[in-house]
Amino acid sequence: MITDFLINGEFRHSTKSSFEVIRPVDGTTLCTLPSASIEDVKAAVAAAKNAFETWRFTDELERQRLMFKWADLLEERAETIAEQVAADSGTPVEGPRGTITKIATMARYYGGLAVQNYGRVLSLADSHLNFVVRDPIGVVALMPPWNSPLEATMQKLGPALAAGNTAVIRAPESGPCGALLVAQCAHDAGFPAGVVNAIVGEDPASGIALVEHPDIRLVSFTGSVPTGKAIAKSCAAQMKRYVMELGGKSPLIVFADADLDKAVADAVTWAFCYQGQICCANTRILVEESIREEFTARVVAKTKELKMGLPGSDYPLGPLFNRKVFETVSKYVEIGKIDGQLLAGGEPIETEKGFYYPPHYIRV
Repeated sequence: MITDFLINGEFRHSTKSSFEVIRPVDGTTLCTLPSASIEDVKAAVAAAKNAFETWRFTDELERQRLMFKWADLLEERAETIAEQVAADSGTPVEGPRGTITKIATMARYYGGLAVQNYGRVLSLADSHLNFVVRDPIGVVALMPPWNSPLEATMQKLGPALAAGNTAVIRAPESGPCGALLVAQCAHDAGFPAGVVNAIVGEDPASGIALVEHPDIRLVSFTGSVPTGKAIAKSCAAQMKRYVMELGGKSPLIVFADADLDKAVADAVTWAFCYQGQICCANTRILVEESIREEFTARVVAKTKELKMGLPGSDYPLGPLFNRKVFETVSKYVEIGKIDGQLLAGGEPIETEKGFYYPPHYIRV
């Protein structure tokens, strides 16, 4: 279990503040973590900046070796990581278990790219030579979301390290364990001290301090539109690069010539995976008119078969992440009932210890 930050190759912190990480399934405390102060942010960035001066010149084959070792450790610890992420997120353990296999593959892929950092020579007049060289940016701030704690962290951290950058991860205060465990595996794989640093903060001030730190050269953020706008504004003021993924609604389009068995299965699986709390969930399904009735009937029947239960049980769905998510889902279901026809779904189960919301299907 993670209990501290990773700063300059050590698990430590200077803050005197802490917060509890709550299990969505029953409202109990999973662990207590320090809440990063501005001093912790400064220490993490300073460690990353110092490490960059060496890491940027590290041989590509050595970077690749470390990336592959990182992947091996993720696979070796897959069950432990999956159980902690399941407890942290409320999702059944099968989800993070499968994701770990995926992110280990991603680490190996990025490791392969580490030795393919090719430039270009541009042919001009005899008296001139132009060429392009790809250099690492420097210290990057990585801010993954609570609803993709493993995959989003690897998507950000893997290519950054392979290219010779150093990183400070700010794990989400809700559901922080996945990002912190990915960072711990990188540390244990042998990445030099300061190359990978990880903090988490309940106070937004630590996030602001990280984004605004003058030694941060790029910010990668996945989360809400309002927060993304604030980060973009801050980065623009400093002429700092940023990469954003600000939510989304992912339509599934089904034509009449589709394999309906597969289409129905995929529609239900991807609508309700992670309890429907991811931006790539099929929150909208667009169906060709000629198969609308058959497809709808089959999806409704399959949706009604889904059961909710505790993580680790045989049921595919766990609780929603917290009260805020529960209230948001409730609001949009009520809007859907006004605009359309409710074909599947029951009453939500709200308790002091968990927020269970049955799958709903609304036709408009």
